[in-house]
Amino acid sequence: MQFSSGPDRGYLGLSAKATKGTGDIGFKNPGLGTVDKNLNLNLSAKYKEQLTQTVKLLKLPETDSQRKPYIRSRPAVKKETEKIGIQILAAMRDEMFLRLKKMKQPELIEYLKTDWMDANIMLPSYVKVTGKGTTNFSADVMDPVNNPKLKALAANNITLEKVGNESIGVKAGDKKIMKIRFKFESEKMASSIKLSGDPW
Repeated sequence: MQFSSGPDRGYLGLSAKATKGTGDIGFKNPGLGTVDKNLNLNLSAKYKEQLTQTVKLLKLPETDSQRKPYIRSRPAVKKETEKIGIQILAAMRDEMFLRLKKMKQPELIEYLKTDWMDANIMLPSYVKVTGKGTTNFSADVMDPVNNPKLKALAANNITLEKVGNESIGVKAGDKKIMKIRFKFESEKMASSIKLSGDPW
């Protein structure tokens, strides 16, 4: 949409999302490759190595598309792949946690703003609009570079803590900003690993 005045010749973009609930929705869902590149980690290669070992150990089909129904139709095998998958997610979370803990505060804030909150200044400017509900509908409109969580990041010390088996909690002072969570796209050891930035 173009207005008669404003930044970038008056253009304003829109990021539209929807949720059946009434609370906050997730931030982003980057893949392992993106996180590896931006944090100089090697999680993707480690997962491939662990997956190869698991396929050999449990004599699983080679491809994800064949492996998924194979695992789901064999409860004893699924129990083993679930256990291995849980261990892998925890190890990846721990490695990322250590990497983030080594960052100085300005570097950590910039990483969170740019990679997880899309709050770095970009043109054309845009607003995030989230439709909510299933019967009583509502909508939230938020400026990604001017919101309470971003203000809390700028004004307070950032702390990180391990949450559950596979998540990293991000706090600014006492305010919970988000959870960074590792997860399999669907079946453990038969689908890709992604991350999600979830409300906390």
